[in-house]
Amino acid sequence: MELFNRNYHAPSTKPGTLSSQEPTDFVIDSVVYDENQIQSIEGIYESSMASLLNSQNTKTWLHIQGQPSDNYLSQLST
Repeated sequence: MELFNRNYHAPSTKPGTLSSQEPTDFVIDSVVYDENQIQSIEGIYESSMASLLNSQNTKTWLHIQGQPSDNYLSQLST
């Protein structure tokens, strides 16, 4: 996997615009934090995503490396 991909968004599109490329393998890393602590989690499994995203007392930042399906990304946003 390249360190930097050279696939840029088309002019006038928003950052994070979903593409119509075929899904590839992907890895999810996360930073979970609140006003008192911060935790970095690497290589999150799909089964543990719900508990991370549904926590009421913390904020979660996700880094997705790769190209998951559009359907999977839509599920994460709900």
